[in-house]
Amino acid sequence: MRKVCVSTLLAMLVCAPLSARADEEQSSEPVKVEQTEQGLAAISLIRKRGGHVMEIAQNDNRLEVAFHLADGPITDEDLAPLKELSGLIHLNLRGCEITDSGLASLSAIPSLKRLHLENTKITDAGLSNLEPLKDLEYLNVYGTKVTDAGLAQLAGFTNLKKVYVWQTGVTIQGVQKAKDLAPELRIIPDLVVELAKAETEVVDTKKGIEDADKAVVAAKKELEEAKKKVQLVEQKVKDAKTFAEEAKKRLADLEKIKTPETAAEAARQAAEAARKAAEAARKAAEEAKQAPTEAEKPAKKDA
Repeated sequence: MRKVCVSTLLAMLVCAPLSARADEEQSSEPVKVEQTEQGLAAISLIRKRGGHVMEIAQNDNRLEVAFHLADGPITDEDLAPLKELSGLIHLNLRGCEITDSGLASLSAIPSLKRLHLENTKITDAGLSNLEPLKDLEYLNVYGTKVTDAGLAQLAGFTNLKKVYVWQTGVTIQGVQKAKDLAPELRIIPDLVVELAKAETEVVDTKKGIEDADKAVVAAKKELEEAKKKVQLVEQKVKDAKTFAEEAKKRLADLEKIKTPETAAEAARQAAEAARKAAEAARKAAEEAKQAPTEAEKPAKKDA
């Protein structure tokens, strides 16, 4: 399966063909505009340059024009015919060789509602040419040199509802200022909101690290206590072995003694040594029950 990077996917979503949003422009009442001879000639010229000219819907013959799929480069000069069109409401110039000068041609198209300028060469200076577009509702300046100054201009567009500013010079401060000027304007991404989310994630991450550190300290303490218990059991086992050896030695001495009185004393001592060995072994067994098993030790250590 071919992998698609996140930034590419976002760009694809944001820059989707205008026709995918045509339903937002549909009206229950048919919309009909008449093209002049100059408009029809402009449509022919646009298509000749590789542009796509389409009607919005079956009952709405207003136009959308898309140059982003043209085979050759689209420059400022190619925008001149657009002003001859009647009812042009969608325009896609994504990835075209458009500059601030080219945007001057758009100032004569007040019917525009959606405008894609992503990955073009425009700057803040060119956005002033869009001021006559009073009906503009959607603007995409993704991947351009637009900055906070340009975003402040856009905040003054009364009908603008959504503007995309990915990979531009727009800052958090610029977004906040624009939101103050136009609270209803949706700026994507909203850097103010994203910063708040990031700060929350940082706090949560720090808390998680602190909790993990505490868990590590507690695990180390448990491991040390377990080691002490193991050492205690090992010492008890060692004592039991010592007493057992002593009992064996006493028993061996007993076999060598011929006098009954001496033999009886040696037997008593051997029995006492055996009792101590048994007692030491019993304590070792009790300690072993409380100490971690060999199977548990790696788990403790991993903790």
